[in-house]
Amino acid sequence: MSVGRLEHQKNFKGLIKNLSNSKIHLDIVGDGSQKDELKDLASSCNTNLNLIGRLTHEELNKLYSKYRVFILPSFSSLRAVVELCSAPLNSSLL
Repeated sequence: MSVGRLEHQKNFKGLIKNLSNSKIHLDIVGDGSQKDELKDLASSCNTNLNLIGRLTHEELNKLYSKYRVFILPSFSSLRAVVELCSAPLNSSLL
């Protein structure tokens, strides 16, 4: 699972490419200008991608508990902030 705006600085393209031809299912919560581009890339890379869209904080907190791994591929997000936010959710941060 990953969360963020679907924009260049979040590096979802790199994440999709790294999961190319794997059996891993990638769920991304968020919306943005790269939505269609990411779908096309996932299709061409044979990456199992599910774009969930925007969620409220309450919906997102409920969703976190269903995942064992949280992936932060971003070039710009502050890792410490994300660690603080995801720590109580019992998921590993990559």
